[in-house]
Amino acid sequence: MKGNFYVLVVVLIGLMLQPSSSLLGQHDFSRSRSSSTSKFGVLLGVSGNANFSKIKHEGDFKIKEDEVFNSKFGYGGGLDLGVKYGAFSLLSGFKYNTRGGQVEDRYLDEGEAFVFYDDEIILAVSPGIRFLDYKYNVFTIPLQLRAIFGNDDFKFGIKTGLNFNLIQGNFNLIESWDLTLPNVQKNFGGEVQYEFTKGIGNLDLVKKSYTSFVFSPTVMYNISDSGWLIFSLGLESSKPINNKYFYDFNSL
Repeated sequence: MKGNFYVLVVVLIGLMLQPSSSLLGQHDFSRSRSSSTSKFGVLLGVSGNANFSKIKHEGDFKIKEDEVFNSKFGYGGGLDLGVKYGAFSLLSGFKYNTRGGQVEDRYLDEGEAFVFYDDEIILAVSPGIRFLDYKYNVFTIPLQLRAIFGNDDFKFGIKTGLNFNLIQGNFNLIESWDLTLPNVQKNFGGEVQYEFTKGIGNLDLVKKSYTSFVFSPTVMYNISDSGWLIFSLGLESSKPINNKYFYDFNSL
C-alpha cells in the first residue's frame, strides 16, 4: 500500500524518583556546585507517566482527506539508567507503555454517505461517522541526551533523543459506526473487533518495531539528600509504524 500511519504522543506527566547516590558510590546531584557540574556518575531510577497518543493516517490509509484524529489516554513506566558528567547525561532504560488513538471518518455533508454492500450488491446507504479505535502496547528502550541547569535545590533541563519501540502482542482495532438512519444503524452499525499481527507479511498491519523522536523539557526538585523528584512534559513523534507490505487496509 502507498501510505503510512504514525504515532504522535504527548506525555502530560512524567514522574521519576532518582537517588542522589550513584552506582559508583559518588554523589550525582550533590550540594556542592563544583561536584554537581564536574562529577561523573551512574544514574538509576524508576519512572511512570500518563500520556495521550494519536494515530495519524497518510496516503492509502486515509479514507477521507479531512479525517479527524482523536487522542487516547495511556500510561507506562519502567527503569531508568544512564551516565552523567557535569550537566549532561546519556539516558536509557527499559519502559512499558500503552499506546493508541481514534480516527473518525465523517460522511455528514450533503451528498456524502457510507455504502454497505455484499459483493457488488448495495445493501444500504446512510450518512454518519465511522470510528477506528486503535490500542496496543510497546516495550521501549530510550536513548536520549539530557542537559540540566540550575542550583542545588531546583533544576531545569531539556531531554531529546530516540525511543526504540517493540510492539508487544497483537495490534488491536475496534471499528464502530454512528449512522444517521436508524434502520441502517441497527443492521450495520455494530462494533467489530480486529486483531492484527506484526511483521512483514501481507496480513501484518504493523511492523514488529519502530523508532520515534522525543523532545522533553524537565523540572527537577531536590526532596532530600537521598533523591530528586523529576517532572517532565514529553512530545514524541514516530516514523511509520505500518508494514508497507500489508495488502489492503480499505477492505475492513
